Amino acid sequence: MKNLQKSVDSLLITILNIGMLFLALIMAVLLVKELWQLVNLITFSENVKIFDGIVEKVLAFFLYFEFIVLVRTFFKNEGHIPLQYFIYIAITAILRVILTAHGNSLDVLGFGATILLLVIGLKILPKEHQ
Repeated sequence: MKNLQKSVDSLLITILNIGMLFLALIMAVLLVKELWQLVNLITFSENVKIFDGIVEKVLAFFLYFEFIVLVRTFFKNEGHIPLQYFIYIAITAILRVILTAHGNSLDVLGFGATILLLVIGLKILPKEHQ
């Protein structure tokens, strides 16, 4: 029975590792795509109001970058991903919404409060979860 458990465990770990590798490759392709679109936007755009597009592309680039770092951390720490990386990704995603959506003032204030709570959570996070 223990041999069956070890075999199933080994199979599931292999499937998980292949899935994470596939996810990393997809994220790398999307990262290069965002970089290419950013370069095209900066060099070939004649639109005067390209700032919003540039900010959106840069923040999307960082999101893909952070997900690749997350997958790298998964392999580096043998399947363990510290909680702090998820908080970093959440902060970046909320910043992207704030900078690109230009919602009403209450929405921006709520997003800012959310970022503050995430940063506070990051600071009080016990060392064993980092």
